[in-house]
Amino acid sequence: METTPRRVPNAQRFGYERDAAEAGRRGGQASGLARRLRQQRQLEEMILASNNGAAKAKVLEIRMRRESELDAARIEADNFVHQLTTEADGLEQTIADLHAEVDELRDEFGRLINARHALFVRVTALDQRETELRARLDSDAGLDEWLRTIGEERATASAYRLGWAVDEDESDVEA
Repeated sequence: METTPRRVPNAQRFGYERDAAEAGRRGGQASGLARRLRQQRQLEEMILASNNGAAKAKVLEIRMRRESELDAARIEADNFVHQLTTEADGLEQTIADLHAEVDELRDEFGRLINARHALFVRVTALDQRETELRARLDSDAGLDEWLRTIGEERATASAYRLGWAVDEDESDVEA
């Protein structure tokens, strides 16, 4: 059964980070607010068109208060955006630091893997050498070949030092 690919959000499809659904939702909210305030704006326009000075002053006072509230809300939103931008910059630096640390760890891991491989090769070679030497020691022919290789005098001196060989003169004394 072949599956159809999932829909890609607009932000990814068009290469920008604005979500179309969220933008539409906010536009609809703004439109609803404007529609609710339309009657108030029409009333204000009628008052301003009249000759009543006190009513005009009150309308202007209300508009100034509304503008002041909007400015305060805009400043608060700007501060919040600045705070989020600063936090995002800090997080981006943290991400960059973590990427650098990951790169260093990868390099160290590679060095350790190479060292492990070198040790494995060395241990394998030593195991092979040990196997060869044990095989030589287990057979008389191998021992003879080994003795010829390192020299009989050297082997004899080592045998005396280890106590494996005794002078014939000393063996007569003990008997």
